[in-house]
Amino acid sequence: MATKIYLPELGEGIEGGTVVSIQVSPGDRVSPDDTVIEVETDKAILPVPASVAGKIISIDVKLDTEIKVGDPLCTIKKKKKSGEAELK
Repeated sequence: MATKIYLPELGEGIEGGTVVSIQVSPGDRVSPDDTVIEVETDKAILPVPASVAGKIISIDVKLDTEIKVGDPLCTIKKKKKSGEAELK
């Protein structure tokens, strides 16, 4: 099953920012809380973590682009639970 990762709320009054770093590529495996991208706001550079474990299927943003809260960042194929088939 695939899960989209969206830009979460970054803080009070912050509606978005600029993608300054993409830490993953399609095919990479991630765990919850692994940084997927970094976003620069007026105040800081903030990491955006994966919310699930799995394999990156697609990256939906590009470097140096403006993104807003709720924009899709990437898609992760969720890791199977014990007893289920392994990711390919």
